[in-house]
Amino acid sequence: MTPSGSKRLASGLTTVQAVTLPYNQPSNRLLEKLGFQLQRQIMLYGHSNNLYEYTRT
Repeated sequence: MTPSGSKRLASGLTTVQAVTLPYNQPSNRLLEKLGFQLQRQIMLYGHSNNLYEYTRT
């Protein structure tokens, strides 16, 4: 929390991405609770993964 009361991402970032396995429901729920949105399924190391994104405007 900054002195003005607004939240900022480190180093001026406006977008953060996260990758989880589709069956890892606790991690998926946590990301959604934190404001991340599921963007799409991606293949990573031969496995299907969820790509989440958080964008600060």
